[in-house]
Amino acid sequence: MLYETRMLEREQDAYKQGKIDTAKVILENQMDNGSTLEQATEFVRNLKIISDNDLSKIVDLYK
Repeated sequence: MLYETRMLEREQDAYKQGKIDTAKVILENQMDNGSTLEQATEFVRNLKIISDNDLSKIVDLYK
């Protein structure tokens, strides 16, 4: 049972990381297409791919 729980946790972590990576790519693409950081952030926020907290951590990397 413990093995199954650990495998499920790994799968969930990978899924969350995939969503974060997707949000980063979208944010970067928006900025490459002329959006400001604020506009790109709002665009990603409206997609509701990741939590606002996770999005804030990503945006801090671009400041």
